Amino acid sequence: MPKKPEENNYTALSRRGFLTSIAGMAISLSSPAVIASAATAPVSGRDRELSFYNTHTGEKLSATFWSDGKYLDDGIEEINWILRDHRAGIASPIDPKLFDLLHQLQAKVEHQGEFHIISGYRSPATNNMLNKKS
Repeated sequence: MPKKPEENNYTALSRRGFLTSIAGMAISLSSPAVIASAATAPVSGRDRELSFYNTHTGEKLSATFWSDGKYLDDGIEEINWILRDHRAGIASPIDPKLFDLLHQLQAKVEHQGEFHIISGYRSPATNNMLNKKS
């Protein structure tokens, strides 16, 4: 006989709890030690590529942002665009070291799938509009 929901041996994670956990992970990933390790990561001759899926627009992107020992402007611009404020159509430059961190994260967890974008850059106008709605 299946257990009733209240008898399960796990704790349900609320939306707030989930967001708090994600925020904690983001903070730990943005710690000076993690950022320093990305900045001092050995430079390999391999290309660095990231894939994204924007959950709001349905757009997909796979872009190479590093090759032959240097960042590639075209790849970085493509990534900046998919991370744009989709409501206002405004992209903002993002530090390429963040892309290095994402690339390293994928390597550490041995997963080469796409990152799902729930929220990227938001313009001040979009922030104001969303604040008024909440």
